[in-house]
Amino acid sequence: ISSQEGNLNLKISVPQGYHFSK
Repeated sequence: ISSQEGNLNLKISVPQGYHFSK
């Protein structure tokens, strides 16, 4: 899995208002 795909999965998994600083 690409790091970008992992980021998308994380954003989809967490609530829409939540954002990772990484």
